[in-house]
This record gives sequence, C-alpha cells and structure tokens, in this order.
Amino acid sequence: MNEEAVTKTPSSKTSKPDKVPNEVKSVPNEVKSIPNEVKSVPNEVKPVQKEVKSVPNEAKSVPKGETSDCRGKNGKYASVYSFGPKGWQENKEVCDQCFNFPNTTLKTPFGNTPIFIYEGKNDVWVSTEIQNKGTFESSKANLMYKILKEDKEMNLLDIGSNLGVYALSAAKLGRKVLAVEALARNLQHICSSVVAGQLQDSVFLVHNAVSNDHTEVSLGVDKNNMGGTFVDVDADHIKKLKLGRAQGSYGKIHTVTMDDILTLPIIDKFQKVFIKMDIEGFEARAVQKASNLFKKIKIVGFVMEWEFHKGMKTADTIFEFMKENKFKPYSVSYNPSPLVIAQSANWPYDVLWLPESKR
Repeated sequence: MNEEAVTKTPSSKTSKPDKVPNEVKSVPNEVKSIPNEVKSVPNEVKPVQKEVKSVPNEAKSVPKGETSDCRGKNGKYASVYSFGPKGWQENKEVCDQCFNFPNTTLKTPFGNTPIFIYEGKNDVWVSTEIQNKGTFESSKANLMYKILKEDKEMNLLDIGSNLGVYALSAAKLGRKVLAVEALARNLQHICSSVVAGQLQDSVFLVHNAVSNDHTEVSLGVDKNNMGGTFVDVDADHIKKLKLGRAQGSYGKIHTVTMDDILTLPIIDKFQKVFIKMDIEGFEARAVQKASNLFKKIKIVGFVMEWEFHKGMKTADTIFEFMKENKFKPYSVSYNPSPLVIAQSANWPYDVLWLPESKR
C-alpha cells in the first residue's frame, strides 16, 4: 500500500480552531538499549497485504541491527491483527521497524504515559494539542473515563484510534483495549507508544478500515490533519466539509466489519465494552454490519462523531440501527442529557448512544 500523499495548501475546518497552532516541537526521548537477541514468535503468519515502509517526514527508521526499545522488553511487540481474504492474521510487518517519531507525555487521570506524535506542521490539531496540553478532547475523554470506571470488567473498543489517546488512557486505567486504525503510519505511532509505555498486555491493534463489506478502499488525505484521514468512497459530502483540505490518497487498505471482530482470537477479552468511533463519516456503513456484535457482546455505551451525518441520509441508517438495538442519543458531557432525534441536524459534533436500560 503506497501511503505517499499528494497534497496542496490547507484551509481551516469550520468545527476546529480558526488559527493553526504553533508547530509542535519534538521532545527527544532517550531510550535504553535492550539485548540484540529478540525472541521469535511461534507460528508467525505473513500479513494480508504488504504494508508501506514510508513514514512522515519527521520520522526516521532506526537501521536494522541497532538496538532500540521499540520492540519492548524481551522483544515483545505490540500485537497487531489484520483482516483480509484469508480472514484474521497476525500482522508482523506494519510495526516491525523502529521509528524515531517526536514524542511527548500524555497526561491521564490514571498516570502519565509516553505518546508519539507528529510535527505540528503535519498534524495541526491533535498532535499540537497533545504537545501543548498533554491531552486531546478532554470532555469526551472524561465521559469515557467516568463510564469505564463504573465497571472494572468493562473494556474499550476504539474504532478510528488515530494516535491512540483514548486507547492509551484506558490502558493506564487498567483496561483492555482493542484499537482499530486504517492508516499504517498512525498505527506505527500507536505501536511505539504502547511499547514505550509497557502496555503490550493491555492494548491490541487492528490494521483495517471498518465498513459494511469486505473489499479494498482508498484512504483520503486531510491536509495537515492526520486524524482526518477518511475512506474515499462516496465521499463528496465529506470532502465538502473538509473545505479543500481533501487532497490526495494514502493508498488502499482492506476493510473489516464490526461483526468480524467476534472472530478475533482475542475476543474473549472484550465481552463488555464501551465503543468510541471516529471514522470520518463512515459510521453509518460500520453499524450496518454490527448487529451480531451488539447481540453477543454487552455494549455499555457508544460515542461517535456526528458532524458528517447532520441532515444526511446516513443519519437515518444510524437511527434505524440504534432503535433496533434499543439505544438512545445523549449529549457528550460528564452528565449526559437526552437529545431529540427531530433536531439531529443541529446536534453537537459528537453524540453518545446509551442502552435504554442504562438510563
């Protein structure tokens, strides 16, 4: 998959800050070397597709043969799975290099942990805010923390994980996390953060785009916004809302459905979950193949980005699914309040869905 993006000059997003934050200064982080010998992983399976070795300009791969902590203590990798024509396979390729990404500290209520980010010029919203504040989308994060803390058996399904802010935070709380991310370079950042924070036993990764079928899709570029990467299928409305920043392609990736998650080898760790979904307007397609997941796993709550569905037919698809599964909409706040479906065109940027029995 070729992830070299063709881009032009960006413009601001109406729902994001008008000013572009100052460029992120990378915070060097000295790492201790580990023994050259790395334990082999039995029954290694080749990944479904060849992953791109290219990374953003600010990231340099460490030459093979040099020691690095990127593989963790005793050579323990972050666990990555990919779904393709042959089903689920462990992906030993996407994160098998050592990357010298900029890094800083993610501040969570459960302790700090290293997080690897982009230079500010390449990711003007998420990386910059993490660098400046040590967190991102704190109101949504605080709601997630509150719900997760209500039940020690509840874990996190993070669909559209980006740099892993929610995944890493939930892992620091002591919960298991399944983080799904389509863009290889984002996944490489998460892998680096997971290993640096010694969270390999808590965070499990999936490298796929989530949809309602099995195919290959192109990933569209949101100029200078790595978290704005989108599936470029029937995406005219999404591109319009990106105000000219949708420029180019990162290449193709296999899709997976939410129901496919039920067949993951590690699914036994995720029998009760909170779902966070941010996949840039593809949420409606994702829920179209999620009925079995909702039947067989206890879904305690589901927060999704709503911006791309305001006044669109995709909203009706989501309403129908949530009604069928007896979920109702609420505001994303520490004390959620009910939302009126008739006013959904004016709902806020994100929406929380809770089971009727919950409220």
